[in-house]
Amino acid sequence: MGELRYEASDVHERTHKNPSTLYCLNRVYPHAIEIGEPVPKYSELSMRIAISVLIFMMLLWVFLFFDDYSLGDMLHWSVLISLVPVYIGMLGVWWVYRLNNWMPSRQVVMFNRKTRQVIAYQVRKPGFFRFWDTGKAQIKVLPWKNFRVRIYFCGGYYDKYNILGLFWSRRDHPEKLMDMIRVYKGGNDRNNSYLFRLWEHIRQYMEEHGPPIQPGEQLGPDSTEPPPFPDKIIRKAGGKTYDLEQIQSMASRNRNKY
Repeated sequence: MGELRYEASDVHERTHKNPSTLYCLNRVYPHAIEIGEPVPKYSELSMRIAISVLIFMMLLWVFLFFDDYSLGDMLHWSVLISLVPVYIGMLGVWWVYRLNNWMPSRQVVMFNRKTRQVIAYQVRKPGFFRFWDTGKAQIKVLPWKNFRVRIYFCGGYYDKYNILGLFWSRRDHPEKLMDMIRVYKGGNDRNNSYLFRLWEHIRQYMEEHGPPIQPGEQLGPDSTEPPPFPDKIIRKAGGKTYDLEQIQSMASRNRNKY
């Protein structure tokens, strides 16, 4: 996954003196908070460039082979192999189209401190060669216990980022991973302070009855979108959601607590 920068299993351990929602808090329920992040999409310009390159490759193949080969020669294995780049290009364009149009737009994690559960709406990308795969989201419900919180530093030369995740191991084999939930991806600094602040906010909310939002902060850009969870999970979270004024009032009452 990347370079492990932080790991802990004690949810009572404080990790940062300035907790923050990092502008990714979508909703606040009576018993839960919902953290979300957008799923990366390719721009319309990238899609047009990919289609243009594919068309150029197909025209180039026709120009090089069509005039010099008969129909029988066109079905020869050597000619068909020369079409492999075109096949790959078609799959690439189709994969980008599925990412942009069929995949859910965001990943969401709910922390319910009444039921002591972590509920995740996790998006799975479609397979590149499985052209029929639409890439779906799945809902995971895991307990707020017996997990390890980890922060990984990932990426290559141009794209560096940190990932905050929760990892559950098998009881009979603690070294074997049973399940995991990616909470948030962001920040490109190696000291991970960006995600420490978010984890500290979640930890205080779940363990110390901390505020759902920090004083002066706002809800994230996805707060106007409908929640992705089924009604059963929403009811366990308290059913209704609070508006920003109610949420900030809760934060003000807890201002001096920490």
